[in-house]
Amino acid sequence: MEPLGESQVLPYLRNLSKDFKITLVTFEKKIDLNNSLKLDQAKRFCSNNNIDWIILRFSYRPKIIRPIIDIAKMIRIGLIQIKKGVVLIHCRSYIPSFAGLVIYCISNTPFIFDMRALWPEELVSSQRISKNSFIYKALIYLEKLLLKYSAATISLTDAAAKYLINQNPNIALSSKIFVIPTCVDLEKFKPDISQIYESKLKKVSCIGTVLSGWFKLEMLVEFFVLISKKFPNTSFEIVTKDDPQIIKAYFSGYDFDHSKLKIFSTNSEDMPLKILDHSISVMFFNPGTGKLGSSPTRLAEILACGKPVIANAGVGDVSKILKENNVGLLIDNENSLAISDSINSISRLLEDDTLSLRCRKVAEDLFSLSDGSKKFKSIYEGILSS
Repeated sequence: MEPLGESQVLPYLRNLSKDFKITLVTFEKKIDLNNSLKLDQAKRFCSNNNIDWIILRFSYRPKIIRPIIDIAKMIRIGLIQIKKGVVLIHCRSYIPSFAGLVIYCISNTPFIFDMRALWPEELVSSQRISKNSFIYKALIYLEKLLLKYSAATISLTDAAAKYLINQNPNIALSSKIFVIPTCVDLEKFKPDISQIYESKLKKVSCIGTVLSGWFKLEMLVEFFVLISKKFPNTSFEIVTKDDPQIIKAYFSGYDFDHSKLKIFSTNSEDMPLKILDHSISVMFFNPGTGKLGSSPTRLAEILACGKPVIANAGVGDVSKILKENNVGLLIDNENSLAISDSINSISRLLEDDTLSLRCRKVAEDLFSLSDGSKKFKSIYEGILSS
């Protein structure tokens, strides 16, 4: 019921349910379950697509043992569903995959390790755990078990797939690891024909959370400040669920016209219109091993709308995509000089009258929801036929 589920789970299942009988198990937050209108819409979606939806309550507490409790719930439900005829388990992210591994050991039912990102490395990058900690070592050990015993492993990026193959030479990963990036509904996110040849810098945006441990908010602030000096008529938007007051506090030490900055959240239905209102969108993440597996949803959505992206290096396949297709700007360093150099290149980028069409083409080639669904279908069929 969260935006990511609406964009990265349900659309795939809608397509896959045409060929497979699907039971969906999710943990939902109380605030979403209390939204009766939204809950009814989600239930109706599942019913219309012949998807059985099992809803569990999400909770952070008790903090230390909560994941173990949730894994136990998933194992119980999984074993019950197997008795009802389930023959393949698709586990989205690490904790569900731990449950999938146990179910496999008990019932020999194959499971897919859809890792989404390199979670242990992300925890280290965001300084939530240390690389020398017992938790990290335990997660890496469990990750190796998932890679070894899963029927297939899904990575969001080529960078993460190559990293895992190199790190696990004793596991025959090459034959069962598949790269499916974060995809986008190209019918929902699409360019405005009237804007295709627009060359002026009017509004600069950032979409999604900026207060996570892996986003470089200070770099974003400096970028916005420098753009406001170079292009004084430009306005700025941060579309996020994060606390606006916390974000605004980061701008307090700068000479910046706060009236030109809007910080707000929006529902997933309105996101395409918001993106179309932006000239260019910015995303800066903490680089490193922890981000090799990241395929930002915002990247696919922005390019699908025919808009360019400014990003930093070291995040999944982002650098490769921007460089090879010339659909944005890459900042290799976070110092002021590198940021200023990138700002000087914005005008030249926007003056390219093929830019919007090029951005859309990249989205169609790399991030098509239809193509992503077909890849999942092929993986399912390959496992079930073996």
